[in-house]
Amino acid sequence: MWRSLFCIMFFAGVVALPIQAEDAQVPLRVLLITGGPQPVRVAVNVTMNGRPWPEYFEAAQQRQMEAIFSQLDRDQDGKVSAEESRRFPQPRLQSSKPAGDVHVAFNYRVIDADDDGQVSLTEYEQYARSFGDLPVWTTAIRGSRPDADLFRALDANRDRVVTEAEWSAADKLFSSDRDGNRVLSVDELRPSMATAGPPEFVAGAAIRRKPLVIEWQEPGNEPVQATVSINFVEDAAVAPTVSVKLQPGAAERAVGIEQGLEREPVLVCDGCRIVLRLQLPVLRATVAQQQQLRQDYEAARERAGGAVGPKTEMSPRLKQAFLLADSNEDNDLEPAEFESYLDKVVPLEAATDAARLRFVSFQERPGLLPLVDLNLDGRLSLREIQTIPTKLKFVAGQMGKLVRDQVPSTLVIVLQRAPSGDATEQSILQNAGPPWFFRADRNQDGDLDRDEFLGNPEDFARLDVNKDGWIELDEAVRGDMPSPGGR
Repeated sequence: MWRSLFCIMFFAGVVALPIQAEDAQVPLRVLLITGGPQPVRVAVNVTMNGRPWPEYFEAAQQRQMEAIFSQLDRDQDGKVSAEESRRFPQPRLQSSKPAGDVHVAFNYRVIDADDDGQVSLTEYEQYARSFGDLPVWTTAIRGSRPDADLFRALDANRDRVVTEAEWSAADKLFSSDRDGNRVLSVDELRPSMATAGPPEFVAGAAIRRKPLVIEWQEPGNEPVQATVSINFVEDAAVAPTVSVKLQPGAAERAVGIEQGLEREPVLVCDGCRIVLRLQLPVLRATVAQQQQLRQDYEAARERAGGAVGPKTEMSPRLKQAFLLADSNEDNDLEPAEFESYLDKVVPLEAATDAARLRFVSFQERPGLLPLVDLNLDGRLSLREIQTIPTKLKFVAGQMGKLVRDQVPSTLVIVLQRAPSGDATEQSILQNAGPPWFFRADRNQDGDLDRDEFLGNPEDFARLDVNKDGWIELDEAVRGDMPSPGGR
């Protein structure tokens, strides 16, 4: 499961006030929330070591484009000929899907803006940026998967109230694990006829508003009701810092910030929590990427009997790099050419990938399950069940109990750094960590226990940083990160 570094919860219905002087930084995006009594806008600022994220992305992208141009400019005269331009890689579109096999050689007259028969670095940069490779993407997951009724599963006496005694017995839910895979599905959480217990007491139908709707907007002049500031540091293993600030007047509308579980900042109003989860980036060390490409190259050489040409069977990643790496354009990717590409281009490609962000929003979900279903799969793992008493006790507060019709709904937004692949309901978790982790996770609950782990006991102990008997997704991600000072 995902263990978020922190959680920020907002609630709709906040009074509209302008951005204050100390919030003068232009937000990366503005989150518009509709469906409540009135629209709500939240400014989201993202920085890298205090530097606005668009500037950080622009610098990384600039270095990558300069390296690509230099790779193609064989005589280093600052110009790329029409023939050399055939090897330009396809500019990255604003899409999570990988580029195809179309190259910019087919658009040479468009690249050569001044029609002088040669392409300058400036012309290439303008052309590449025109394809919309932006520092931040947004996408929405319109899932239709039904959620399990966790409240009913915990409410032993069917009085529509869950008490501390009932949520403290959450571990008994695992007696419903009929298939023995150590994960409770929607069907398994649904009580069978033989064990359903007394009928549920119904006091009356609760009046429900329409679900909240999330829309990401470019910054404008409209006033915002809250500001979220997220600051990353270069070391991806270090959690970013987050602050949430209400604008003056929010308290008059019963909006406030409280300290949540695990020091989560929480903004409360109007019965729905919007949770922003920061997913650890899967930033493979440059040396690891180079090593993988070397393995692909050696495998291709072995299949081809030594010479690697455009028709040689090779991995998609190596095929994508072939034209750029074949610097003398003889259709034979020689070892010296390949090593030069690995040394000059790959590190800057990795840096640009690390400078991309994606906000993925999920539909609002009612009930208790979203409070503990951290990997958004609609099921409950053993680890998630063990968090139920602590989480529900906090949500219940001084009341010491939860009333069914008063349980707030939850809307989750995941912020990904260096996103990989398409963001779909099924793939967003799978693309969140190293491939070896998901191959070993047989029941796909987002954790590895000792039986599932394919390595030796020493590696398990090293990766299980908190020594709780599982390797969590964030532990696997950190285990794959380069050591401090490594590339």
